[in-house]
Order: sequence, then C-alpha cells, then structure tokens
Amino acid sequence: MIDYVYVKIGNECLFIEKATDLGYSELILCYVLSEAKQLTSEMKDKLVDSTDLKLFFGIIDEIKQISLKNNLFEKQIALGTSLKTSFRGLTEVYDNEFTKEKDAIHQRRAGLNHTILNEFREKNINVLFSIINFENLREIEKPTVLGRAKQNLKACRRANTNYLLVSLAKRPEEMKSLVDLKALRKILEQPN
Repeated sequence: MIDYVYVKIGNECLFIEKATDLGYSELILCYVLSEAKQLTSEMKDKLVDSTDLKLFFGIIDEIKQISLKNNLFEKQIALGTSLKTSFRGLTEVYDNEFTKEKDAIHQRRAGLNHTILNEFREKNINVLFSIINFENLREIEKPTVLGRAKQNLKACRRANTNYLLVSLAKRPEEMKSLVDLKALRKILEQPN
C-alpha cells in the first residue's frame, strides 16, 4: 500500500519510521513549494538509502502556482478545487470533494465529471482523497463530503482512473493504518 504525507525538511525520517511501523510499502513525501526549493539531491539520496520503503518525492500546491520543474520530484500534486482546465505536468489531484459550494437538488458538486476523468486517464493523473482533511471537517459537513467521495469513486471506476485514499498527514501521529484505509474504502464502495 501507498500513503502520501506532508513533510518539512528535517522531519522526513519520522514519517518514514511511522510508515514502516504501519506496514506501508511505498511513501510519497510531499513538500510545499517553499520547502521543495530547499531539498537537495544529496538529502534525497540519503533518505532513499536509509529505508526499505519505496520513496517518492512530490511538490504539493494548494493555490495552483507550480512552475518549478525539478528532477528531484516525481510527483506534482494540486488541490482539485482550485483547478480549472490546465493539468499540464500534474500527476495527482486531491480533495475535489471539499468545495464549499452547496449541492444542487439533483446533482452533487463533487468536482469531477466524465470529461475531466477521461483527460486524467489519458495523462495518467490519480485522484486522491485525504482522510485527515475529512476528519477535520465539522460533523454537519461530513455526510456531504462522503457522498461526493462516493460519487467520485464511482465516476473514477467508470473512467478507469485511479482513486486513492491517503492520509496526507502533517504529523506522523496522524498517519492512518492500512485497516483504516480499507474500512473507509469499503464504506465508499457500498451501494447507496
């Protein structure tokens, strides 16, 4: 299994250790743009050599300003609610379901449709759902976001696009076990 986490320069080892304890085989270390500029190839090599986990490095952008072309990063991740039509260079999109717009009577504002998903499939872009961001919602917002997530999962399956449940933890203690991820996936896959 794979997980994505927010990291800062210097605390990567804590996340790697926690991921190993939780049984993950792959870990994507996501840096915000300001932190990403500080990462060097020596630091990256040292981290990769220090663990048996398969490590990947990514830049995560919440305000759609990724213009950094850096060979150190295999992943470019953008906030789904801030995207319009430009997907150039992206490998992942996260949290499409968290838009503040109200749902219409006969449709959910889940952020994805068949046209976007077909483009994601062609460009090999994964859709991510953050469990930590879901847990931090107010109780009244959770059913709406859960419904949107179910709809997006169903649409991703139809379009043959990957839909991944990830923690996107900012602290190692927030990382979720494989059992938690499988349980939420089972809930999302239940018929209405």
